[in-house]
Amino acid sequence: QHFSTAEYADVNNKSVYFFGAQRSGNTHNWLTQQHSGSKVSFVKDGLALGRDLSGGWHDAGDFIKFTLTIASSSYGLLKSYDAWPLSFSDEYDFDHNAGANGIPDILDQVKVATDYLIKTYLNQDSVVSRVGGDQDHNHWTTSPMMSSYTTAKGGGSRPVYFETKGDIAGKAAASLALMSRLYRPFSPSYADSAFDIAEKMYDYALAHRGIPPEPGENYYQDSHDKDDILCGATELYAADE
Repeated sequence: QHFSTAEYADVNNKSVYFFGAQRSGNTHNWLTQQHSGSKVSFVKDGLALGRDLSGGWHDAGDFIKFTLTIASSSYGLLKSYDAWPLSFSDEYDFDHNAGANGIPDILDQVKVATDYLIKTYLNQDSVVSRVGGDQDHNHWTTSPMMSSYTTAKGGGSRPVYFETKGDIAGKAAASLALMSRLYRPFSPSYADSAFDIAEKMYDYALAHRGIPPEPGENYYQDSHDKDDILCGATELYAADE
């Protein structure tokens, strides 16, 4: 069956819009707002550390946040926009309010991820690899509802893990560096912030080579970190030209 250009464009726009249903924190998740009346979840992430680790994207159908998958997904989206910028529309703003805001929707969606990646860099020896335990696998509910549970049941101030090695940090550096380059026409100050953390993430990756098993079950695991570090280096070079 032949599909029209308009139909392909519609699928593309809906695919980007999907990421708004994965939003965590106070970032205007349109799906939970539709079904539970709340667009806010897990705003206490990082509270036990005295840091704000809210935001970012939930993983798959769970509410855990993995730095690896957030970095990988955001980087893939950004490379798509980098290669085919005219394929992406501007139909709503960062909060999903209808109407163009002068920024392509794909960048509004990815900014939720890069905002979070910036937060995951705590210092030269600490980069967050994961927020949230396995408790959400035991409850079939919405993220706003689970947020109201006790920490033992997957809500409250969730556990934070620091298993980041070169693979995670390298990919995070790549995503942030590319975002810096692509977002610069819209906000030079944000581009500078993203580039600054991208450089620090890359330095961390070089100082912490290897691949970690994620805490608990090994949900995601690379075979090596060479491609991620090379990717980070390439995007930093391009963003610094």
